[in-house]
Amino acid sequence: MVPSPWQSGGPITLASDSCIVKLGQRDRALTFTGRAKVYTEQVRAISDLGAGALAEGDVVVLRGLGPRGGPGVASASWFTAALNGSSLANKIMIVTDGQLSGLNSGIVAGQVTPEAFAGGPIALVEDGDEITLDVAARTLTLNVDEEELARRKARWTAPPITETGYLAQYAQLVQPLSKGAVLAERRF
Repeated sequence: MVPSPWQSGGPITLASDSCIVKLGQRDRALTFTGRAKVYTEQVRAISDLGAGALAEGDVVVLRGLGPRGGPGVASASWFTAALNGSSLANKIMIVTDGQLSGLNSGIVAGQVTPEAFAGGPIALVEDGDEITLDVAARTLTLNVDEEELARRKARWTAPPITETGYLAQYAQLVQPLSKGAVLAERRF
C-alpha cells in the first residue's frame, strides 16, 4: 500500500494516483511554478479570464470534473479554448481532475486522481497556494505545509450527490480514472 500523502513526510503531490500532462506545441517548459486560482465552474474561470482577473504565472485549478464529481468525466475544454484565444495562452498552467482535449497550447495537468469529489489533495487547494509541476521529475506538488493541509483535510466534507437515478448510482459506484472510471462491483 502506498503511504497517504498526508503522512509522507515529504512534498504533497496533487496526483498521488496519476495524472496526464500535456505540453502545447509552442511551450516546451519542463517546470512551472505559480499561484493557484481555484474554480469549480469553468464559466466562472472564463469570466475571470475575460475580466482580466487572471495573470501570467497563475495556476488555474478546475476541480469537481472527475468521474464522481461530473458525474462522468467532464472536459476542461471550455476554459482551455477560451484561454487559447487570449494573450495568456502559454503563460498559465491548468490543473484539473477533468479530462483533457487536444485544444491546449500551454501546460495542462489533467485527469488528476484522486479527484476532488473523493477528497483528493486537489480538493484542499486554496487560492494563492503555490503549485509546482516538474515534468522531468514527474511531480505535481502542492507547496503547502503538511500541518496546514491536515487542518484543511479535517474541515473537508464530501459534497453531496445531487443527481438522482442512474447518475446517482454511477457517482456512488464509479472507480477513479486511474482504474479506468469503470463501475465497481456492487455487493448487496
